[in-house]
Amino acid sequence: MRNKFINIRRLAKILLSISIVMFVVLSFAAVSNACTLKLYSSESTVEVGQVVEVTLERYKTHSNCILPLSETKITVENGTLVDAGSWVEGSPDILRFKVVFDKEGEGTVIVTRNCPKGGLMQATLKVKVVPKSDGSSLIDQPSSDTSSGSAGVIDRSSNADSGQGEESSGATSSKSTDKVPDSQTTSTASGKTQEENGVSINVSSKADSEEATASQKAQESVNSQQSEVEGNASSSFLRKLLPANVFDWLWLAFILAGILLYLFKAYKLRKPFLFLSVIVLGFYVGGCNCPIGGIFKIFLGTVSLVFLVPTILTLVFGRVFCGWVCPMGGVQELIHAPKLRFKVPQRLDRGLNLLKYFVLVAFIIIVVVTGKNVWGEYEPFKVLFNFTGGLIASILLAAVLFASLFVERFFCRYLCPYGAFLSILSRFSLLRLKVDKEKCVNCGQCTRGKCPMGAISKKDGECPVINSGKCIKCNECESCCNKKAIR
Repeated sequence: MRNKFINIRRLAKILLSISIVMFVVLSFAAVSNACTLKLYSSESTVEVGQVVEVTLERYKTHSNCILPLSETKITVENGTLVDAGSWVEGSPDILRFKVVFDKEGEGTVIVTRNCPKGGLMQATLKVKVVPKSDGSSLIDQPSSDTSSGSAGVIDRSSNADSGQGEESSGATSSKSTDKVPDSQTTSTASGKTQEENGVSINVSSKADSEEATASQKAQESVNSQQSEVEGNASSSFLRKLLPANVFDWLWLAFILAGILLYLFKAYKLRKPFLFLSVIVLGFYVGGCNCPIGGIFKIFLGTVSLVFLVPTILTLVFGRVFCGWVCPMGGVQELIHAPKLRFKVPQRLDRGLNLLKYFVLVAFIIIVVVTGKNVWGEYEPFKVLFNFTGGLIASILLAAVLFASLFVERFFCRYLCPYGAFLSILSRFSLLRLKVDKEKCVNCGQCTRGKCPMGAISKKDGECPVINSGKCIKCNECESCCNKKAIR
């Protein structure tokens, strides 16, 4: 029976290895893409009918962004897009377009890019719309002035001699009256109505007709664009949730592979697998759709399986994702120097542990108040794997990597908001490591720097205690226990 179980384990490892290789090979046929959008205007308060210029900046957050600029969609609430503008490519790419708001209250401009990798990305601009200073409304303006007499009459006898004067004009008018029934009306060039012998004649020029047709087509195009954006935004939750590209499938494959390796107790493969995760999920796929910032996207109405699957699995197995899959955790383990290891005092460790909960709560509040995922601008994961970031974000990344030389998984232990979230969930997980008091001999081997998260504490004369909230299921403690007391 035992030999059969060993054969099954070997077969599972072979199948797992083949699956990973296939996913890696297939993934290199795709191209990464993602971006950050910034939307602003010099006007915060505008009048009804005032033309407002809005500037959109597109920043690439990955070295290879293939989503065309033309795929950017603009929606205007309580107004109209009157000039779509044209893109000027550079660093950043810039689009300047014009809108008009026709209702008092709040006007909103929404720019949408449906990124195959990063999901639905939006930038929103809100302005205050006030009545026009002269008290009139754009909708209430009269379409024409009817007090100009014969200005709207078209002279159909354009080839007539100028000497004919009023006689020619009168003849033409009389002739027109004979041909037009009482109920028939034709538009004049200026949209006015000329009363002639009791007959209403409204003659329109060809130029006005063409202009009206062009305006109508432009408005229909804008309405069609707005309807398409609204249709995408209102698509079903399940459709948004399912992976839309090979990058999401790659994440899911690594997550499930990590779970299998953990269940088969392939502890010697953990660090090699983490290294593979750093290369594939990190530097190749990039930091655009990572689970770490997924907790904040929930408050923006976006949930992905890349975030949801590790969250659900944590409730069953604990923080296996952190210990076996996460590329950011893998980088910290790989650069950690055991000879430079600094053991954080317990009192200081307890205080620093609270930082990640503060980061989680603080940025959730910021997202709720501002409607923007501000964490994405400072997230070390994105800065590292996208090779881009501001000064503060770059300094934060450098500090995290430097601290990881001395304290293993410094970011995971003290700053990661997703780690804080999973730490709460893992306290209720079904499978947790425990110390068998009957087998434990209090040798203290498991507490001597073996745990990368400092999850094991021990008091004099007592058995060690494993904090399931900190434990990332790396099983370093289990493998070093000669008495097999940790299970």
